[in-house]
Amino acid sequence: MEHQPNPSLAPVGTGPYCTAKIQLGDLGTLAGLGVNKPSEVTTEEGTAISGLIAVGAVSVFGSGYPGYGSHIGPALVFGYRAGRDITKLAASRGVPRVARV
Repeated sequence: MEHQPNPSLAPVGTGPYCTAKIQLGDLGTLAGLGVNKPSEVTTEEGTAISGLIAVGAVSVFGSGYPGYGSHIGPALVFGYRAGRDITKLAASRGVPRVARV
């Protein structure tokens, strides 16, 4: 096998350069909550807990985590969905709507 230069790397140019120390750290928690299809948190028996909505990685990945950065999309999507669902829940309970976005 012949070694080839990495096509993703290129010269940066002349300095001065700045560096940063990068260390391993916690990214977040995983597999703490069970959720159903509309992202409601469920009990150990699988019953939805009324009014408790999960957002972010737990709402889509459950007990698996594919890699760094993969939580950004779900955080946006499920954050939006949670806001929408909370608005519907509040309306069904007679809570007046105070803002429209």
